Amino acid sequence: MAELPEHRPGIVECRMMVLLALDRLGASSNLTLISFFFETELVSYFELQTALHDLKESGEVVSHRLPADELFDISPKGRKTLSMFEGRIVQSMRTALVDAVPSFLARVRQQAELPARIDRDSGRAYRVSMQVVEQGAPLMALEISLPTRDLAQRFADAWPLSARALYDHIIHILSREGPA
Repeated sequence: MAELPEHRPGIVECRMMVLLALDRLGASSNLTLISFFFETELVSYFELQTALHDLKESGEVVSHRLPADELFDISPKGRKTLSMFEGRIVQSMRTALVDAVPSFLARVRQQAELPARIDRDSGRAYRVSMQVVEQGAPLMALEISLPTRDLAQRFADAWPLSARALYDHIIHILSREGPA
């Protein structure tokens, strides 16, 4: 039996998926949209960039320059277009997009509030820079030098699960009166 070809969205469907993503994700940078569509595998990089350009040109998406990026948001005209043509998105693709939004937003929020970055210092060590950020302001920053990339990656991966407890413990220890 012959295999059915995978459904590839057409131009209109790509545009509608980008509008739907912006509607559900809220204002998003180009990098955020690239990450979202890469994870969901619904729209390719080139289809995304073409759709964003076309939607911006038609006024259905507005954009603002950011340092090294661009922030996109759906316009009132884009919302009207989406309400009229959302049905052009294949139901399975629409469902996949809508279902992917909550976990993607949770990850993006966690990465903003608990960032961890690995750099290689001038020697042979790896430096893990970790932060606890609240309302855009760093509450705590921690840098640890480690001998291997694997160990540095373990620390960076463990940071989101351990950061709040470490922060609370440090605050508790340092705020005590008298010798520790």
